[in-house]
Amino acid sequence: MNKTAGRVVGPLGLLFILFALFSRIFLTGAFDGGTLLQLLLGLGGVAYWAVSAFDDARNVATGRGTVFVVASTVATALVLGALGAINWAAVKKDKEWDLTQGAIHSLADQTTELLKALTPEKKVTVTAFLQPLADGPAYDQLETLLKRFKAVAGDSLAYEFVDANKNPQRARELEITAESSKIVLKAANGQEARAAEPTEESLANALASLSRGTEGNVYFVVAHGEHASAAATSDPAGASLWAEALKDEGFRAQELSLLTTPEVPADAAVVVVAGPVQPFADQERAALEAYAARGGRLLVMVDPGRVSGLEPLLAGWGVTPLNGTVLDPAAGNPLVAIAQEFSEHPLARRRQNLPFLFPEARGIKASGNAGYELTEVFKTSARAWGETSPLTEGASMTRNEADDAGPVPLAVAVSRKLDGDKQLRALVVGDSDWATNGLFNQYGNRDLALNAVSWLAGNDQSVTIRPRRREPSTLAALTQEQRNMLSVGALNVVPMLLIACGLSIWSVRRSR
Repeated sequence: MNKTAGRVVGPLGLLFILFALFSRIFLTGAFDGGTLLQLLLGLGGVAYWAVSAFDDARNVATGRGTVFVVASTVATALVLGALGAINWAAVKKDKEWDLTQGAIHSLADQTTELLKALTPEKKVTVTAFLQPLADGPAYDQLETLLKRFKAVAGDSLAYEFVDANKNPQRARELEITAESSKIVLKAANGQEARAAEPTEESLANALASLSRGTEGNVYFVVAHGEHASAAATSDPAGASLWAEALKDEGFRAQELSLLTTPEVPADAAVVVVAGPVQPFADQERAALEAYAARGGRLLVMVDPGRVSGLEPLLAGWGVTPLNGTVLDPAAGNPLVAIAQEFSEHPLARRRQNLPFLFPEARGIKASGNAGYELTEVFKTSARAWGETSPLTEGASMTRNEADDAGPVPLAVAVSRKLDGDKQLRALVVGDSDWATNGLFNQYGNRDLALNAVSWLAGNDQSVTIRPRRREPSTLAALTQEQRNMLSVGALNVVPMLLIACGLSIWSVRRSR
């Protein structure tokens, strides 16, 4: 056998074995075809070296360089031992560091505030009817979240996973069915809330529901052609997606006809008027006025070209709906108004800077009225305007003196302190389509719809409790197989080839 070849192949074989084990442990998690081939080539190279260059191996073992090799090995072992000790201590302390861009694995500030507000007297127990094998990723995601919740809340939060098949009595007690939520939060006072999904958003809003003390009812007014909260989710003009999402916020969505019910129910947390087509009767408007006078919370959405019958109510607050339809030549569709100027109001906060879109909107102006605090929450850009002329096909896209100049306000928030701790809150928006099924999950509209109800209900801390989003990654379009190949190439093949070249040169020169 060629002794020179053995001197080259031997060190390369050791390198192949080392990188095969590295790939198995840290990259592939298994001896796949490439890793196994790498290991076999390494064992073959070492065997060839042992047979063809036995004298070299003996000289290396007894030479002066061996002392250096042993010392280096001991130093490496000490470093690895120190890293292992640090890792063991971190595991024991259950400490995590989130170094990702945007801290996507950290709890939102609002979630942390809710958890820190818990006390042993307000202890919350989370019971999840999920199992590792049956529910897989959902179980792992929920367990990770609950560990983070527990790290903040301490003994004020407990959680358990229950197998409904092995404990059907417990499932019946908590009314767990195939269609119901599988995650139940129960406070020390016996109050319950449910999280629809194993996400921070659902869990945090369930906690917010418990902190409110009672579950709020959101009444959607009907009988005037409003967007129906009970419509099918496939109906783009319905508001059922909004109604469903409110359940995760701790609210119950119900319909209310003021023609058959003479006054707004006392248990109303918020009343929503979602784009009436026909005007309200005088007695209906009087019912809303009486509700507002006793500290009611109203969300009124009025579309352009419609007479809602609520104009006297809005005028009493100092709010004036403008007559024109907002046009924005900078938008892809000039009939879609985009909020681009924002106030300091809580509802003007946007997650990830997602825009709010309002198709065929009208302006809403804060005219002012003594005793009322008015805020124009957001406006269009200065390039947009309120077109007062009838919109016809082929009409000129230019503003004239009769039009409302931009920036055009699209929503006005109203608040007024009343006797005692009562407070009127209202939000008037110049469009109703933005919250319908067809646009609810588009851009920032979903957050705005949910935040509007939370702010109106007085639950300011749950405004913008939403999951963190991962920033777009340049590797997002790669498949899992392609990502594995990239990892193996960058962390295995390329370093191994570079070290192999160096080892080959060193081995040949040493043998001369």
